[in-house]
Amino acid sequence: MENQPATKKGFGLIGKLVILAIIVVVVYSIVNKENTKPVSDDQIKLDIMTNDVEYGENNLQIDHLSINDRRTTEDGKMDMISMFVSASNEDCTYSATYDATYLKYQDGWHLENFENQEYEYIAKADCPDSIVYDAVLAKTSEYGTLTNFVVKSREGDLRYQTVECSFTLIRENGKVQNFTAKTGCSFAPGYWLESSTTIYHADTGKMAFLGWLVE
Repeated sequence: MENQPATKKGFGLIGKLVILAIIVVVVYSIVNKENTKPVSDDQIKLDIMTNDVEYGENNLQIDHLSINDRRTTEDGKMDMISMFVSASNEDCTYSATYDATYLKYQDGWHLENFENQEYEYIAKADCPDSIVYDAVLAKTSEYGTLTNFVVKSREGDLRYQTVECSFTLIRENGKVQNFTAKTGCSFAPGYWLESSTTIYHADTGKMAFLGWLVE
């Protein structure tokens, strides 16, 4: 009976040590988990917009980030990421795939390697009629007066389009001739560009060489 208080005291000390050990393990687990945490999506987005010049040049904002593949080392000091990003501005959408490698330093993650594997712009609207009109006007202005310009059809998508139009050309001698034209348009960052324009006789569908038609 006289040894009982000492036994209780011994168990109390052991209990405190056990609790302390549990606390140490929990704290270590939390700290270790934080140290091995991969790069955040917010940092990735910021680094993309900083390192891909398309964002600054075309006022793009990221809409969606999707991680396709990720390999983070067990020690949490290297994070290798393959990703897909979609972005946009008021005129177009932009999609791109990237490969990025991050290394962990004392002050956090740092981007060590960044590659834009491929990218694509897609317009939000069709090639404007004015682009086609200007292209036809450039082809015909020295041969007569362009009138009755009408866009008839479009083929393609919001990256490449072939636009067909009809128009009338009034020659200097008063002769009136009707033509059609097909204009190829491609979308560059922020605007449509005319790539080629071919003019045809409206009645026969054969290619027209305006400089020859001066009768």
